[in-house]
Amino acid sequence: MQGSFDKTEPSAWRPIPARAKSLGRLLSAGARAVLDVVFPPVCLFCGEFDPPALDLAGFCASCRAALFGEPWSSCPRCAAPLVSNRCGSCVQRRYAFDRTFAMGLYEGELRDAVIRCKQARFEPLALGLGRLLGGWLRERVAEQYDLVIPVPSHWMRRWTRGTHSAGLLAERVSCCLGVPQITGLRAVRRSRKQGTLSAPQRFANVRGVFRPSKRYDFHHAKLLLIDDVMTTGATLGEAARVLKRAGAAEVCAAVIARGTGMARSF
Repeated sequence: MQGSFDKTEPSAWRPIPARAKSLGRLLSAGARAVLDVVFPPVCLFCGEFDPPALDLAGFCASCRAALFGEPWSSCPRCAAPLVSNRCGSCVQRRYAFDRTFAMGLYEGELRDAVIRCKQARFEPLALGLGRLLGGWLRERVAEQYDLVIPVPSHWMRRWTRGTHSAGLLAERVSCCLGVPQITGLRAVRRSRKQGTLSAPQRFANVRGVFRPSKRYDFHHAKLLLIDDVMTTGATLGEAARVLKRAGAAEVCAAVIARGTGMARSF
């Protein structure tokens, strides 16, 4: 079956010679230098032209610091900020995903960035955040995954917005981690917007929304789910539940931001 995960099969890829890699890096650096002259680089968040210390993802140093701030102590299962050694969210709710990785908290500038990513004109920002997330995961997560899967959106919502932020994020995460990205899930009905609902309503709202793709055999696969923000964990939890019922051995989630506003509603 297409998409089977038989790790005993020899890889079809051959290593690239070191000399070819060096030449490729040199050509890439030269092309970037020419483009920087013709099209001066701009920070994807603040819009400043040719800012100092612009990183490869397209963010200036001040914006990157404002977006993500200082590290915080978080629950390894759901990424909720911890005020003690016990996570109140995980105690009261059983999640289908095994672990959650979140780069920042859904507040301030990062909240503004995530909201912008839901609009078609800010697709470059979504791609930049996806590259940041991919690099962040590569540095901190030693575990290897078989596939990267974006949390799907119903086709009517994608058509209305003109974009799919989770798909753009997953595209860049896939490139950074060197893990294939697939459309492993589809939304079979249009649910209400989660942001307008209470925590219990959110879990009911997404129940039965997703179906796994029949093109892939997920048995024994280790999957990485990608979304822009996680608040209650309802959407990611339902997506993980469906993938595990399809045979996945492990499903972890990675998001740009972890919301905390609904924490007391579990």
